Amino acid sequence: MTHHMRGRRHSFTMATTAIAASLATAAGALAATSAPAVADPVPTTTTTTAVGTVPAATVPAVPPMPEARRLEWVKRDSNRLIANRVESLRVAIRRLATRSYLGQDGTTLSSGMQADITGLQALRTQIDGETDLQTAIADRALIFTQYRVYYLVLPVASDVVNVDWLTGVRLPTLQQQITQVQGLENSSNQAYLAPLVSGMQAMAQQVTTATNGLSAQLLSYTPAQWNADHSLLFTAAAGIRTARTAMATAEKDYVHAIRYLHGTRPVSPRPAKPHKDR
Repeated sequence: MTHHMRGRRHSFTMATTAIAASLATAAGALAATSAPAVADPVPTTTTTTAVGTVPAATVPAVPPMPEARRLEWVKRDSNRLIANRVESLRVAIRRLATRSYLGQDGTTLSSGMQADITGLQALRTQIDGETDLQTAIADRALIFTQYRVYYLVLPVASDVVNVDWLTGVRLPTLQQQITQVQGLENSSNQAYLAPLVSGMQAMAQQVTTATNGLSAQLLSYTPAQWNADHSLLFTAAAGIRTARTAMATAEKDYVHAIRYLHGTRPVSPRPAKPHKDR
């Protein structure tokens, strides 16, 4: 008994500094659970459909006005619409450059956005040179149907950022936290820590399952697919929600474990049984 307690004190002496640092790290990690989106998707024009579904983006009609003014209005409005999208894409590209964990996904996103910028600028030149009203109107419609900047491109970028942040930043950290807590387990604390470790492992698996192949799937989507199916991003959104919820649960378990090891036992300790799948 005396020898066991000496061993436990020695273990805590070696781990005290690491645990104290881990408490601060865990608190910071919980505060940072929401990765910032690359850009907020701002619908240009919508037509409300059923409750709970993404509103269908439609091409806004040319407002009533004298025939002589309509062509000029289409050109001015097209320039405005294109300028807004080009600026939104440029902002998103700059933000993507600050997220090193994106790796090749970041390169793919930025390249696609730059291609859209080039295409939109060429479309603007084409519209400016039109002399036929109906042709100009048809060209203007391409801003919405061929370049789904606000309904597809930017939402996909935000989703990929979230997925890659979870899998490339948070998941490796969680695995390190699991290993840390396992390394501090002993016969005197195992009844409390083992269920927490089991729960963290289960949540890590949920994150892996929910995000498996998700970035590649998102990056493969095209405007034509979104035009045909406005719920295209629903599956990805559900997977991201599941992964973020699982990660938050695992982080809470980690904080419980570190506080327990540091001598700040939670008011309501976890039951000594494995977590159920959430």
